[in-house]
Amino acid sequence: MGEKPSYKTLDRLSSKKPIKYAVYLGAIIFFISVILLPPILGILLKWNLVGQIFNEPKLLDRSLSAIRASFGIAFLVSIVDIVTGLPFAWYVVRGKAKILSALDTLADMPFIVPTTALGYSLLLFWSSQEGISQLFNTESLVSSGWLLVILLHFVFSYPVVVRVLVGALMDYRMEYEEAARTLGAAPFTADRTVTLPIIKSSIIAAFTLAFARSISETGATMMVAGAFENGAIFIKNMKTIGNEGAMVFASVILIAISATIFAIIRILGVKLRLPIRKVWPQTERKLSSKGLTTFRNALTILIFFALIIIPSIFVAFPAISAIFTDTLKNALTGQGVWAGFWSSMGLSYAVGALTTIINAIAGLPMAILIARRTLGRATATIFDVLT
Repeated sequence: MGEKPSYKTLDRLSSKKPIKYAVYLGAIIFFISVILLPPILGILLKWNLVGQIFNEPKLLDRSLSAIRASFGIAFLVSIVDIVTGLPFAWYVVRGKAKILSALDTLADMPFIVPTTALGYSLLLFWSSQEGISQLFNTESLVSSGWLLVILLHFVFSYPVVVRVLVGALMDYRMEYEEAARTLGAAPFTADRTVTLPIIKSSIIAAFTLAFARSISETGATMMVAGAFENGAIFIKNMKTIGNEGAMVFASVILIAISATIFAIIRILGVKLRLPIRKVWPQTERKLSSKGLTTFRNALTILIFFALIIIPSIFVAFPAISAIFTDTLKNALTGQGVWAGFWSSMGLSYAVGALTTIINAIAGLPMAILIARRTLGRATATIFDVLT
């Protein structure tokens, strides 16, 4: 059966260098003009205001504290994501239960829930009397603040890590691991000394994406932060009161440190050696036992449902009662507070669909350009850090 005409056309066009490089050039121009330059120019245009914050020591300390909180939470959440997401991805790919494909799909649930709704859902679950607090006979098990922010960031960054690691493990060739086991290595030893080094780049990518997700999130964080401030919330609060100098200062620090961290990860990550070469045969064979493996899988699923899925969809549970009241009728007919709901939701999905299409069209050539190092290794590294 021959190729479809559309594929033949794409193959023919991609084989022509002028067209190929025109596409790359267009992607680069789009990235620089639409993605990279606007925020930088916005800061530069207000750069003369940055000195204002140095005249207010308390505000300066507040901004630095918020920035430290941003990076501290991002590092912590990213590490926890890897520690919990890798066993889940491993179980999904390597397990034999039929339900695992459903769990893999369910892992994307925090992606589906809008970030503000996700923040409200976690607020209801952890901090309201209708949530888990009622099981402990308290008004609020986890009050608004830094701990709830950490739980929230863990929830919305976890799917990113799982998706990257599931893809890496599915592409991984089992022959290497099977060879190690044939030579007498325990499953845990083979996984640690063979599999993890091979998928190291994916683990680093998952960590980086989770870190970036945590640093940049604002909407959901506002729902659960209370009086707590991280960098994004601090900037939002400064915007509310019109303090542009503090906004510029915090933005510059966040961008500079983030870019430095991503550059270090990108450059030194490939040199990171996994794992520890020493092997403890007896201990690692015990860790490979069926009992401990079953316990690990059970704990992984418990964390998945208790900390990720149930808090993410908890906001939907009270809505079930709306079926038996006038709330559903009012919502469907657009009465009262629901008057602008459907148009707003439609606009949200339309904007989401449009930006997804634009990102796919402009992002794919950039991804190919970086992965294939079309313009050289140094250029690819720079674009990789900037994106």
